[in-house]
Amino acid sequence: MHNALLMTAPPSFADEEPVLAKSTIDGIGKLLPRVFGIRMLGSVALQLAYVASGRMDGYWEFGEDIYDRLAGALLISEAGGRVTDLSGREFALGSSGIIASNAMLSGQIREVLHS
Repeated sequence: MHNALLMTAPPSFADEEPVLAKSTIDGIGKLLPRVFGIRMLGSVALQLAYVASGRMDGYWEFGEDIYDRLAGALLISEAGGRVTDLSGREFALGSSGIIASNAMLSGQIREVLHS
């Protein structure tokens, strides 16, 4: 995990979604000491495409904004990666949050976020 380059995205309007903003900040605080780096590149679909292509190692995000995640989740699944919700269940309509990576790293990200 220490060589991983991860990505995430905070809520677009942090003042309107303070719980999600705090969750994102807490997640960064937990993961940053354990990974090579964390980036926030804007478009969720682009970030997930980067995971699918191998340019980045993983992505996580809190909240239920599923439509920004669907196409990228399909790309990752088709590339052999793993996409789950924050509790480790398969990512699908109605999922809360997302963790996208390979199977081993996905579980490690989930464990750290829940610690």
